[in-house]
Amino acid sequence: EFLAGQTAAFGHPGTAHMDWHGDYPALKAAGWDEVGHVSVRGDSLYQAVVPTLCDSTDQGVCWSVFMVSAVSSDPYTFFDSYPDSGYSIDNLAPAPPPDLTMTSPVALEWEEVPDEDFAYYSVYGSALPALDGSAILIGYTAGTAEDITGHVHDYYHVTATDFSGNEGEESTVGNTYAGIPDRGPQDIDDLPTAFALREGRPNPFDTATLITFDLPESRHVSLTVFDARGRAVRVLTDGEYEAGRHSAVWDGLGESGSTAATGVYFIRMEAGGFTAMKKVMLLR
Repeated sequence: EFLAGQTAAFGHPGTAHMDWHGDYPALKAAGWDEVGHVSVRGDSLYQAVVPTLCDSTDQGVCWSVFMVSAVSSDPYTFFDSYPDSGYSIDNLAPAPPPDLTMTSPVALEWEEVPDEDFAYYSVYGSALPALDGSAILIGYTAGTAEDITGHVHDYYHVTATDFSGNEGEESTVGNTYAGIPDRGPQDIDDLPTAFALREGRPNPFDTATLITFDLPESRHVSLTVFDARGRAVRVLTDGEYEAGRHSAVWDGLGESGSTAATGVYFIRMEAGGFTAMKKVMLLR
């Protein structure tokens, strides 16, 4: 059993142990809560992924304390580690908002980002197809649409920001009503120069993670999720793609629709002779 005091963050149990005779209500009364358990199977080393309840940000460090309790065959005998402390850091920005489009000369719409800790979207206008310091901030919104009346620009950019203030990469659309072509995910001059599989965002995740990949030329692409034992869990995509940056979402489900368990998974990309793999962590 993994027990946490204060707020839950990841900590490493001490190597020293002591006998403790009592019951779980006594531990709970002392401020400890069970946050997980691992079955004993004769291994020399055990590990577990523990969800956090708070992250350390630029506002300060959020410390927490963990201990490990080994339960014997005697329900009144426990072997407890000494408590140890640690903290987690939120430095992962949300994914770019999907499917940004102009629905009229004065309206933008997009899809929700999959990030659970999403706080708000920022909407910008600029004369350039890439978001930089010359862009003008139009406004903030928690919804998936923005009225841009009075804000005429060649390009519009939308980013997502989380509760820790991490602002993600932008989605961009050209002002087709002003004669600017809709650049989609990539302008022809900005096409990727190399094949690449990017980190899942967010990572770790509990609901869904966005997997982005780059193609410098058209290819047949397959993205497959594998578990830590190398077993295929889900095929995210298997088809033809044009050159550019593309993405797929894993919602934490297996091929049959069953819920995948907490743990480490691997996303494998195959595009012709190119292969790559990224690790993601699912927390339930």
